[in-house]
Amino acid sequence: MNSHGSIVAVLGGAAIIWVVLLDAFETVVLPRRVRRHLRLTAVFYRRTWIPWRGIARRIKTVSRQQNFLGYFGPLSLILLLAFWATGLIFGFALIQRGIGGQVQASLVVADAAGLLGGEDHFGAGKAAEDLVRADRVQRGEPVVEHDGNLHDSPRGELGRGGNGGGTRPG
Repeated sequence: MNSHGSIVAVLGGAAIIWVVLLDAFETVVLPRRVRRHLRLTAVFYRRTWIPWRGIARRIKTVSRQQNFLGYFGPLSLILLLAFWATGLIFGFALIQRGIGGQVQASLVVADAAGLLGGEDHFGAGKAAEDLVRADRVQRGEPVVEHDGNLHDSPRGELGRGGNGGGTRPG
């Protein structure tokens, strides 16, 4: 075994991912009740319903108590989805740790910038930029390209400083 990886972490991560995905499938897709000793959804609802019900019992007015209890269903569904997502993230993190994977911060930042721009992953982002650029060029306004340089409009005007020479004033 190498110093960067661990087969135990990989197997543990794969097991967590398997259990979370199986539980999500059984809870959402299967039309029948599943008979298993350990179900994440059942544990989740036991751990969240009992405190929620305890808080509701302290509310004196019956209508407010019922209103408070009514929020549990939608809120618990959102929390259950977050619980499953956290389990998947943890499982994949264990697998990455087990195989010795390291993520460089600069690569993550660069990829995030590309995703936010939409130019590498979605054609719509690039198409929208082209439409805005074409509109600005048609009106004779200067256009700033992705490289940060100011480019001349078709009329030869620079826009900043008005020197018309085609170079960026400096």
